[in-house]
Amino acid sequence: MTEIKKPERIWLFDNAKAVLMLLVVLGHMFSSCIGESRAIRMSTLWIYTFHMPAFVFISGLLHKRNRPDSSLRWDKAVGFLLCGLALRYMNYFLRLLMGQHPHPHIIYEAGIPWYLFVMAEYEVFFWLIRKCDAKKVIIIALAASLVCGYFPWINDNFCFAKFINFMPFYAAGYYLEPAKVAEWTRDKRIRAASWVVMAGSYALCMAAPWRAYSFRKCFTGRRSYEFLANALKPLLGGDAPAYELGWLIRLACIIFASVLVISVLGILPDRPLGYVSTIGSRTLNIYFWHRIICYAFVQYNVYALAGSDIVYTAIGFAMTALLALPVFGHPANDILAWSKKCLQSSRK
Repeated sequence: MTEIKKPERIWLFDNAKAVLMLLVVLGHMFSSCIGESRAIRMSTLWIYTFHMPAFVFISGLLHKRNRPDSSLRWDKAVGFLLCGLALRYMNYFLRLLMGQHPHPHIIYEAGIPWYLFVMAEYEVFFWLIRKCDAKKVIIIALAASLVCGYFPWINDNFCFAKFINFMPFYAAGYYLEPAKVAEWTRDKRIRAASWVVMAGSYALCMAAPWRAYSFRKCFTGRRSYEFLANALKPLLGGDAPAYELGWLIRLACIIFASVLVISVLGILPDRPLGYVSTIGSRTLNIYFWHRIICYAFVQYNVYALAGSDIVYTAIGFAMTALLALPVFGHPANDILAWSKKCLQSSRK
């Protein structure tokens, strides 16, 4: 009997996930103190232009392609859904204990659990369209993303806005071959261009006027064009047709983010980087726990206690490394394991 070899691990994606998870942590830490420092404010703008599109793209890239005769992975869909609910209500009750005043929701989700809910939705959706042509799916996903901003009812209920707006990135990753993507990024010209793009985009954000921070809202994937038109009025001027050209602004954001997504992969090595690669393999741990710590940072004004942007940023690095420890795999990994076990038992 011929032994089936497992596909070789592509370290590039672990390394990329580690970097992106660090940016998720820093983005949430920075967003609570954007009024204090220009460096913090513009670094936050830069992070938001690409960190979640890149994360969603890699999630699609690592999603096992559904064959026409494949069964729906209920364990993953239910597992992500339950993880999202657990994260939502854990954050809610812990914030209550800290004396904060969070608002509970059932179908509405604008906070950190959205990614888990959308991953559950993509698991089901891409199984339903498993027989569709890849190019058509990507084109339709892009078109849907460009027009959905004109419909305010496409919002945070069931994370529907983010489901649509991030779908072009997920679909692109889903239909690409991971090994070919990794091979393509090894090209020296791609690597050189990637460093230029990353450095140039950061310099562009740092040189932007203070009010340019309003553009961050264009990259969150949850705002209608009507909202963005009002938010961008101080920057573009009262007569600027931001609403009518909402689809064009959205397209520009997608293109900008896509170039940075490629560049993130282009600057990182495809080899094990010790604990950095370990962090990349445990991003769920960090995603699950980091937000409540950020709430505590706001509660106890950790930014002021840190005394400088450098120290505050170093705290973000330390938090990311700490939360990658196995102990923080609970309860998220337990929920996923339980979902998988229930599916296996039902098949028996």
